[in-house]
Amino acid sequence: MAADDNSLVVVERRSAEVGAFLLGAMLGAAAGLLLAPKSGRETQRYLRKGAKRLAAGAEEKLTEFREHFDEHYERAKAEVGKAVDVVREDMAEGRTKASVALQAGKEAAGGLRQDFEERVAESKANYRARLAAAEGDGAAPSLPAGEDSAGDSEESEPDESPEAAS
Repeated sequence: MAADDNSLVVVERRSAEVGAFLLGAMLGAAAGLLLAPKSGRETQRYLRKGAKRLAAGAEEKLTEFREHFDEHYERAKAEVGKAVDVVREDMAEGRTKASVALQAGKEAAGGLRQDFEERVAESKANYRARLAAAEGDGAAPSLPAGEDSAGDSEESEPDESPEAAS
């Protein structure tokens, strides 16, 4: 292939840049210590002091991190607690509304059922009265819908009760 071809060069970026930097820093420090003009005891003292400073700094940073984490944790916990309380209140309110609506529906259905049963009883009574009147005449009842033998509408009270017609 010639260099003029449409070649691609892929450059990968790695997230280990910090690790490489720290490794280089440690190697540089080690090289500096080995090549330092100080005596062994002075170098050891220097290393101990540096290690103590590093440990103290790390401990301080860890303490700051813990405090920061605890603060955010408590704040998040409080916010979640508030949200849970709001949801519980909403659910309780929803249950109350549903209970009220259910009770109202039951009452309405009960009233409609009672009205329906009264109309069915009235219709049966009218039918029995017409049947009894027709049996007395010897002919089948041929009344228009909604009227009884006296010409009254269905909503008027029947002359005879169903028991009297029997």
